[in-house]
Amino acid sequence: MTIAICLKVGDGVVLGTDSAGSLIGDHGQYYNVYFSTEKSLNLVKRLPIGMVTYGLGGLAGRSIASLGRDLRKRLSGDDPWKPDWRLDPHGYTIEEVAQRTRSFFYDELYVPEYGLAAVSKAKADGDPSAITEPAAPSEDEHLYPSLGFMLAGFSANEVHSEVWTVEIDPMGMCTEPQCLHSKDEQGVISWRGEPEALNRLLLGSSYEAYERLIQAGVSSDVALQILRSYSPLAHPAMPVQDAIDLVQYLADVTVGFVRFKPGPPTVAPPIDIATITRHENFRWIRRKHFYKPELNVRDDRSVLIPLTLEGGRDDQGPYSAGEPVSRSEHSGKQDFGEAARSTPEASPGDRSETGTSDEQDDPGSEDEPTTIAPEIE
Repeated sequence: MTIAICLKVGDGVVLGTDSAGSLIGDHGQYYNVYFSTEKSLNLVKRLPIGMVTYGLGGLAGRSIASLGRDLRKRLSGDDPWKPDWRLDPHGYTIEEVAQRTRSFFYDELYVPEYGLAAVSKAKADGDPSAITEPAAPSEDEHLYPSLGFMLAGFSANEVHSEVWTVEIDPMGMCTEPQCLHSKDEQGVISWRGEPEALNRLLLGSSYEAYERLIQAGVSSDVALQILRSYSPLAHPAMPVQDAIDLVQYLADVTVGFVRFKPGPPTVAPPIDIATITRHENFRWIRRKHFYKPELNVRDDRSVLIPLTLEGGRDDQGPYSAGEPVSRSEHSGKQDFGEAARSTPEASPGDRSETGTSDEQDDPGSEDEPTTIAPEIE
């Protein structure tokens, strides 16, 4: 499970994620919980575009964070297999980024791995609309693992940010990207993953209360009208620093709630926080590392070596379908709403770094490819 938070104010966006990653068996039992999972990413260096992920923790035997760096290679124009995926710094949109994120994670990775044969066949037959309609699992089969992304930032030449979502539901369906917060919306908070603590704090009620009303025959709209009581913690005019403090506070509340409730610690520190603003682009505020940056010298002389299928070159690119692996998840229930409008105190995440930007990233922290080799000079 996870907590992924997106706070949008007038001057930009603040993203926050925890570090828990859960190993879950076929029948929902927890094998282990790790506390160093990466869930936030700057999708293109020196551009104001960020992404947070929740749900399934990996595909094709690799973590979502590692695969996200491959997507960044494409969007930056550094993937020899997909040169046409490069974003035009002067003409891209966040919607375009969301669409390519969907294509990369869903069409290329999720569908082949989880055997959605009907979708794969429809794609081969040239029917793109059917890609969003995989066959539902039978009653004796488990639901498909869910996976989601919140993509936030500024489209080229725009003065206000926007937030889009790409989500794969438990039926294995992935609709087109949805605009969660448009350029006209400010002072809004969205959260995904383990929503219960923030539902209670910001919406004034428990998800359980909502479910009980639905079971009692109350319609969803009426149930929400009865239960919701917004706490105006965010405001469009909130300074970025205060927005950072609020995101840290909301993450800490969720960590504490999950810590003391029965069950495994599925939301845990350190908390990674990043900002996206029009003039400063993407900036890391707090960030964990598995190595000491001061011991590593940055080396940009590396090239992406495309992976090949057994028997020779794969002309379709570096990804291929394989046997599904034991899934690692960092998400649970979806929240049932977004809240608006605060300014509490923050506590820095342990083992995290403060004040780094995408251009000041420590050596190789964000753009070392999974397979690298020295460039031949």
